Amino acid sequence: MDCQQYDYDSEGYSNNYKESTIRAWLNDNFYNTAFTDAQKKAISTTNVDNSVASTGYNENEYACENTDDKVFLLSVKEAKEYLDEITRQFKSTDYAKAQGCKAYDARNEAYTDNCNWMLRSPCSHGGSNASLVDVVGRIVSSGGVNGSTGSVVPALTIEL
Repeated sequence: MDCQQYDYDSEGYSNNYKESTIRAWLNDNFYNTAFTDAQKKAISTTNVDNSVASTGYNENEYACENTDDKVFLLSVKEAKEYLDEITRQFKSTDYAKAQGCKAYDARNEAYTDNCNWMLRSPCSHGGSNASLVDVVGRIVSSGGVNGSTGSVVPALTIEL
């Protein structure tokens, strides 16, 4: 859908979702641009689980406090629970490519134009890495938070 950095500030890079620039962007710029006032009324505030359990690790010093968000990224736990490897594959949009998303020209035609997309879960092996979904739908824990070649796939809860 778009291509953004997970986090960037003048002090360095951080995989703390609560303090991330991607969270701020999702709940301000994206939310206010993508939705009409009528659509916003249907979007619920979600208590987003940022616990260690949501990251896919038994221990993770980089897990942060839960957040209350209108729009959020999926966690490792949610990506595994709601999507299988096939449905986690994401074809890049033309807009995301124009924003800098790297779409892959894979040997296997089924993966052509697929791209990585960010998850909110921090990796446990460093403060500058977050998990992501790769072009074949695998969840990997090696996405640098300062990279901006992966897609942003927003999630939200709506009330009908």
